[in-house]
Amino acid sequence: MRHIHPDDRSKTVRYLRNQIKCGELNFRKDLRILRDDDYVWSEVIAKIALDDEGRLRKLAGIIIDIPERKEKEEKLTREATLDPLTGIANRGSFDSRFMQMKQSLEDEGIAFSLLLLDIDYFKKVNDTWGHGVGDQALKHVTQIMQNTLREGDFVARVGGEEFAMLLHCDAAETADRIAERIRCNVEGSPLVTSEGTISLTISIGIFNASRGIAGQFCETMLSKADEALYEAKSTGRNKVVSY
Repeated sequence: MRHIHPDDRSKTVRYLRNQIKCGELNFRKDLRILRDDDYVWSEVIAKIALDDEGRLRKLAGIIIDIPERKEKEEKLTREATLDPLTGIANRGSFDSRFMQMKQSLEDEGIAFSLLLLDIDYFKKVNDTWGHGVGDQALKHVTQIMQNTLREGDFVARVGGEEFAMLLHCDAAETADRIAERIRCNVEGSPLVTSEGTISLTISIGIFNASRGIAGQFCETMLSKADEALYEAKSTGRNKVVSY
């Protein structure tokens, strides 16, 4: 067990316990195994041997190094779940996390807030400075969001210049406060490029999901957050509006 990567140990124990509980004595799992002072991705294929009291006695099998295969798998996962420009989650990852949080709301009453963010006049940035600078603007705003959000908060790029955030919030005021902090940080941190310094602002729409509206569809929640975002943009931009 000491040769297994610390992050893989608890998963290995759970897997072993489950196999023994189900009477399945085959072991097959990808693990990072310590080899010459470095951890190497390996496929472990073994038989589980129990003592007379049904306790684990030993594993007997083989270990196959699979670093190239794992690298390809991780590359495919990144391509499938991350936005290639900003490095944050993509629309598919957002949809999956949104469904998970909605399910937690329905099952356990865990409230959350959905935030939609749009960079103001982004087309003008592209038209004036070029798409290369536009890409820098997207990365710049992404970095500010990541630096401002709390651990456990989720952010994804869901469109050209549109982002979505999912925050665990017991009180609606929490989402308002975080959104306002992001807005201020973007406004107060111009994008400095070789072409010049560019001032950016953002608009944010918020929908707070609590147990009282747990039965609503995800599309309905998105629509309401989008209505709040539209109001923020149509009434002057550079502001936060809650539905």
